[in-house]
Amino acid sequence: MEAFEAVLAPRIILSDRVIREEGTGKLSLIGCFDAFLGQSFPFQSVPFFVTVAVTNIANFPDQLNVVLRIETPGSGHVIASSNANLRRNPESPPIPRTGVIEITFPFASVRFDSPGTFDVVCLVSNEPIGKRQVEVKPVTARPDQV
Repeated sequence: MEAFEAVLAPRIILSDRVIREEGTGKLSLIGCFDAFLGQSFPFQSVPFFVTVAVTNIANFPDQLNVVLRIETPGSGHVIASSNANLRRNPESPPIPRTGVIEITFPFASVRFDSPGTFDVVCLVSNEPIGKRQVEVKPVTARPDQV
């Protein structure tokens, strides 16, 4: 029997919508998905969101730049990006190193020239901290044919 090693999946989640509850700051991710389906290529996606969770930030600075990119694997060609500039409120208590910051990035639309697998990469202060892959697939059958 072949051994396997389980790993914790990065928390980079794609969804149709995101609602942040006022007061608690809780997120509701609506319509989560792991792939895009295109009728033909090039394919233009509908608007969507990518939510990431960042932790282990030592000495949280007054300002933190976080970027999310969608890249072609191998070449690193960036086909779309979105950024967030986080500012720490000086009157707020410090964020502990174990604290988690959830950041949502909007994407109006992304053009995929061909089907394939693409990297979704998160950078903090220009350093990559995590990534996941997303597939872009052609629609091969109508729902009533499945």
